[in-house]
Amino acid sequence: MKKKTIFISMPMKDKTEDEIKQQFGRVKKELTEWGYEVIDSIISPDKSNLGEDCLSDLYYLGESIKKLSYCNYIYFCKGWDKARGCKIEYQAALDYGLEIIYE
Repeated sequence: MKKKTIFISMPMKDKTEDEIKQQFGRVKKELTEWGYEVIDSIISPDKSNLGEDCLSDLYYLGESIKKLSYCNYIYFCKGWDKARGCKIEYQAALDYGLEIIYE
């Protein structure tokens, strides 16, 4: 049987790192109880790896898409449809046939 790997897509703008981690932890716990293997989709900011001309938001979105490539499900937290990165993850999920679950 194929693993049920899942990616959590959630808006992060205007949230602290602690708020993001708390929400991720809550959702991860629930999805794990449902039998999913949650891929850690939180990418800690490390601007030291980025050049001065790098668009950091786009860089981190690219890293998220890499992690999404290991999943066959995606879970969208409320507000995803207003978040630029989540909307791009949504389009990728549609285009590549991932199963979509909404909060």
